[in-house]
Amino acid sequence: MTTINQAAQEPQDKVMLGITKAEFVKLPPVNQLVDLLPAKVYRFTVKETMQGPIYSLEYADMPKQPAKLYGNINLQKDRILRSYKTQDKNLGVLLHGNGGTGKSTLAKLIAFDVVNNFNQPVILVQQDSIKHLEYVLSNLKQPVMFLIDEFEKMFEETEDQGYLLTLLDGLYNNNHLFVLTANDQDRINRYFFNRPSRIRYNFYYGALGYDVYSEIINQHFEPDFAAQLTGKLATINNLSFDIIQEIINEAKAFPDLSVTELFEGFNLDRLDLDLGYADFKVMLKNPETGKFDLSLADYIISALGMLPYKLPKATVGGNLSRKLTLEGIYNGEFNERAEPFRVTLALGSESNNHWFYASRTRVEQIDHKEVHLLVDTDLSSSLRGLIANALHDVVDYEPFGEDYDYNDMYQEVEKVVNQDINEVMLVIERPQTF
Repeated sequence: MTTINQAAQEPQDKVMLGITKAEFVKLPPVNQLVDLLPAKVYRFTVKETMQGPIYSLEYADMPKQPAKLYGNINLQKDRILRSYKTQDKNLGVLLHGNGGTGKSTLAKLIAFDVVNNFNQPVILVQQDSIKHLEYVLSNLKQPVMFLIDEFEKMFEETEDQGYLLTLLDGLYNNNHLFVLTANDQDRINRYFFNRPSRIRYNFYYGALGYDVYSEIINQHFEPDFAAQLTGKLATINNLSFDIIQEIINEAKAFPDLSVTELFEGFNLDRLDLDLGYADFKVMLKNPETGKFDLSLADYIISALGMLPYKLPKATVGGNLSRKLTLEGIYNGEFNERAEPFRVTLALGSESNNHWFYASRTRVEQIDHKEVHLLVDTDLSSSLRGLIANALHDVVDYEPFGEDYDYNDMYQEVEKVVNQDINEVMLVIERPQTF
């Protein structure tokens, strides 16, 4: 195979097409080749020899197009290509996040359109050739798309990636399109972010969203089984297309297994989420329905309305412990007097808050929208204390007699907060990781 760093007038007789077939074509001399590179997909390779590196462009197979696309991948592709077409300089695209969630699919879609619609070549850059990319750029005289897959693994140190940033800055600016993918965000040089002059588009790929994986599952199974399966998938960490496909294969291979049995022993990580910054509601068990459908906020406002005091406007809020995670709950870290949540009661401009203890916290339910935590707690006495302290800051005792004091007011609070509450449900808005 003749290489692209040979003498300028030496004909390049052989260029390998693909890996499995030994087909060769006649091409012009090297100094013309860079002007006439056909619109195909190439693999840039480097072979180190005693005489120095030998650079080669091997024809590679055109990326296959998926039978069906999910999510907004076509919108992303069209936006990137429209910008690239109108740019008069290099354009960088960074696709990073969880493996198997669509990064490579988008990159392949872009490459397919660049070859077939823009009539431009695509060059795949690999581990052994990344640090020689400058050689190709210095010889190219035509716009080219460079696809650099999992680029963060190609450099020993994150700082070494500055080499790529220099190339993107336009030293060899011939309107090239650089598409970079990465799985490990922690290994990406920080200067790749917030620099649209270098990396114009930065798309993060988290776990697959419910709309995507439920659509896939419903295409393969009858409604009842699909509903159970999508419910179970909501409890799995970092869902990807790869995981979904393997679950589908497993379910079809063992049709007699229930959804619960299907997941037993299957090599999947249990979902872990940081819940501390999420929105949430505290729900009480309704004595009439036996369900957790009574909001603690509504219960407090109702209790205040039954007291014999003239009160300013009341608002109820709160927050979860910043340390609250699903894994911590599974491991029992929010049992035995831990404090999973706090309630804040504001009366006018005065506010009071109280952390509520839990003797036990456990996961009751997880779906694609919410996480339900069942908390064993002596809420009644703590709630009376919270309300009494808030009232103490705003209530005028004088109309009730000179002997009327805090203890009398607390007794009034006990009359309206008169049921024992030993269990509450925290309904937490599930943090979106996609």
